[in-house]
Amino acid sequence: MSELSSSAQIFLLLVLLILCVLIIHLLIRKRFNYIPESVAIIYIGGIFGLVLKVYNQWTNKSEESTATIAQASTPLLNSNVFFMLFLPPIIFEQGYHLHKGNFFRNLGTISTFAIFGTTINALVTGAGL
Repeated sequence: MSELSSSAQIFLLLVLLILCVLIIHLLIRKRFNYIPESVAIIYIGGIFGLVLKVYNQWTNKSEESTATIAQASTPLLNSNVFFMLFLPPIIFEQGYHLHKGNFFRNLGTISTFAIFGTTINALVTGAGL
């Protein structure tokens, strides 16, 4: 039964990926610039996760004890996978497509937020320990 569950999880991830690609294509083609593509993908992922969570709770309340598609005991994504597999390409892509003029024009503001944000974060973390 675990092969069936694994193949269903892979199928759902592929469906989600295809849905994201299609929505991004439509956003670019229709020149809908009100929200960035990344925000649209985050909303799609949140809605998809909510649907899977509701589906999982609904099937667990029924009398059937069959394996569900989204099992809480087998997470599809943990922190190690995210930090080692997904985060580096995201950071690289954003750095590659960064407009250098905007970055250097706002370097003072960026540095101010970085210095004060790091200081406040260190103080709050230190006070919490």
